[in-house]
Amino acid sequence: MKILLVDDSEAFRKVMVELLVRAGFHDIAEAADYEEAVGAYTRSHPDIVFADMVLPGRSGVELTTIIRARLASAPFSRADST
Repeated sequence: MKILLVDDSEAFRKVMVELLVRAGFHDIAEAADYEEAVGAYTRSHPDIVFADMVLPGRSGVELTTIIRARLASAPFSRADST
């Protein structure tokens, strides 16, 4: 399973990647903001996206909208780490 993890906190991404790897997931792409996330999504075509809703610049809500517009069946998990 391919996973895209989007969060502006590098420390949070590091912890999440470690937890996902321990759970048996190894194909994990990371992004720190909206632009990186769109690029990573386009390159990796993940099966699931874990996205923080509060990102620098454009929000995770906007990210969800653009990815949903491109692929209506894309599964999302939204998180607000504040």
